[in-house]
Amino acid sequence: MTDEAPRVFRIRRVVVGLDGSRRSRTLLAAAARLAHHLEAQLEGVYVEEEQWLRTGPTGTIRIVGSYTGTVRSFESADLDREIRSTSRRLAGLLEKMGRKLQLESTFRKERGRPQEVLLRAASNAELITLGVVGHTPGGVFRIGSTARALAEQSETPLLLLPDGGRISPLVLLVEGNDDESARSFARALASGFESSVVPFRGIRTVQDLLRRLTPGVRGVLVISRNTPLLARGGLEALLYRSGLPVALV
Repeated sequence: MTDEAPRVFRIRRVVVGLDGSRRSRTLLAAAARLAHHLEAQLEGVYVEEEQWLRTGPTGTIRIVGSYTGTVRSFESADLDREIRSTSRRLAGLLEKMGRKLQLESTFRKERGRPQEVLLRAASNAELITLGVVGHTPGGVFRIGSTARALAEQSETPLLLLPDGGRISPLVLLVEGNDDESARSFARALASGFESSVVPFRGIRTVQDLLRRLTPGVRGVLVISRNTPLLARGGLEALLYRSGLPVALV
């Protein structure tokens, strides 16, 4: 009986989830640069949430961005026009970035629940990217339900970007005992940037990892999504306190 061969990553298609906020446009720019370095195709997915359409003919609607947490208010009569306008702006921005970076790109708008739409999109990609920002009314940092669903249900690597959307070329790999997929993904990510992989071994808690990070270091943290480090609020703590993009593999 032979062991199952480890997964070998080649990142050929990157999906970025968009909600139309200003932070979402920053995320799109970061994802475009990432896809350019990886020589990958980029697909922007803007989800028109079904709950936006379940409104009365009058009154003010408050929309919370599923990925960024940004709150926007609209008169119900203006909502459809705003959705169309936002979709056109994002599609135009992606096309412009594609020309500038000589990047193969596509854009689509789809109606539905964001986690369901993006889970389907992730099944045909090697990487999906979401922006993560926001706090609960009590001031506690939380990732959104869409990011949580993708982290728990998708087998596609998920790159979560804190506010700012900056992706630096250094790849920081949090190694476990059985994380060959994470190692392979880290190598693929680093090769696109012509960078290196810096391993962190013997990490038992998020606090251990934060202490090991050199002050001012910039990079992408790659970690297995099944690691116990991320349980019980560990993922939120890592994103909030490190300020670094985190790739879950």
